[in-house]
Amino acid sequence: MDQGKLPNFTALYNSSQVFTSIADVSEPDYLEPWIQWYSIHTGLPYDEHKVFYLTDGPKADHSDLWRRLAGLGKSVMNCGSMNARALAGTGVFYLPDPWCNNQPAWPTEIEVFKTVMAKLVQESTRGVALGVNEWLPFVTFLLRHGLAADTVRAILAQLGNERLGPSEIQRPAARRIEDEPQVIGARVEGDQTAGNVDDAANLDCRHTALRAL
Repeated sequence: MDQGKLPNFTALYNSSQVFTSIADVSEPDYLEPWIQWYSIHTGLPYDEHKVFYLTDGPKADHSDLWRRLAGLGKSVMNCGSMNARALAGTGVFYLPDPWCNNQPAWPTEIEVFKTVMAKLVQESTRGVALGVNEWLPFVTFLLRHGLAADTVRAILAQLGNERLGPSEIQRPAARRIEDEPQVIGARVEGDQTAGNVDDAANLDCRHTALRAL
């Protein structure tokens, strides 16, 4: 961004808000993102919600920020939020995170998108062989939902550049996890705080919804 090569990311960064608060737990076992994100979604500390494993969230019966907003008559969108329970109904968009792919997407027409993306993400896209019966509905879905020819050309050009030519944008060298900065938590309601998250960008986006409460 400092080099002026990512103007859209720069605009997003300059318009974002960053919040830092304190996790409600300190034990490393409870700082997993699928635990802490669930705390943020529900406003409950781990001691109350007890959601420990990935995919446990949909099994629990706690209200969350999307249900609260829907209860106020607002349209809501949950696009891949970790460990969140399914939503459905008028004014609702719900795409489960790739590991909770047993949760039905809403509206139902995006189920084909969910299925393919979950498979690719879970396998880190390495060595994944999708059959024609998976690719065809997926591509058809994309074409019917706004995928433009210019976008396809841009993707192919980018892939070709990465494969055949030097890239102007160098990927940073791998760093140890303990060297990475962390964003801790998000105040949800009252004096309750909810924990450690690994992705500051996602945290910024979700605070917009939290502030609406």
